[in-house]
Amino acid sequence: RVRVGDDGTPEVNEVIGLEVAGLLQVSPEEAWVRVRDALNLRYRHPRLAAAVAELRAEAWHARKIVGCCAHLDLDAALAVDARLAPALGVVAWPRLRRRLAGLIVQADRATARERAERARSQRFCRVRHNGDGTSWLTALLDTAVAVRVEDVIDTLARARLSEPLYSGSPDNARSDAVGDLVR
Repeated sequence: RVRVGDDGTPEVNEVIGLEVAGLLQVSPEEAWVRVRDALNLRYRHPRLAAAVAELRAEAWHARKIVGCCAHLDLDAALAVDARLAPALGVVAWPRLRRRLAGLIVQADRATARERAERARSQRFCRVRHNGDGTSWLTALLDTAVAVRVEDVIDTLARARLSEPLYSGSPDNARSDAVGDLVR
């Protein structure tokens, strides 16, 4: 017997992955992912499992949700499940996903703080020159900074696009706006 699911799921027979792989005609690795997701859904998200069974929630949404909650302990996962349940089948997926993110933070504030600190420590800004007069600018920023940069770029790009002689596309205008930022 092996443990495949997260906290609160039972162990399963070690050959089940191969059986599922054969039945679904997927790789053994993919089969184990699906077994893990099914166990997590059944034992850590019973309301979500019921919503899927009642066709109020889509299976792929359920797989995304259980994946997002995999790092939570059983009590936190059950709390997220209980608080998310009223929105299942009622709220559109983008809003449901945002609500889920907030519920995960509420369920385990210490881990959320730790993950946010780790993410902040991985920020970067890189420039790669293509050798043809263009370059790539890639950055991972704090969201608040990225939102402000985006607002400024949008404002400058709109001004460019409103110029009667400007012939570039909206993407060109945004690129030119980045240049305006450094001038």
